[in-house]
Amino acid sequence: HVKIQVFTTEGALVKTVADEDAAGGIRTWEWSGRGERGETLASGLYLIRIRAPGINETKKTILVN
Repeated sequence: HVKIQVFTTEGALVKTVADEDAAGGIRTWEWSGRGERGETLASGLYLIRIRAPGINETKKTILVN
């Protein structure tokens, strides 16, 4: 199972990019820079949390509109 979520630096969830069972191997998911309702998010720093078997990481990303 793979779960990829985008949060503000304050910890508010803005988008769930993936929450699904995925076969092994290399996969790619893309985030459009939009929130759950399709709204354009403000430029700034966001946190991407990735959870999958053997992976529990949070990475920083910068969104520039």
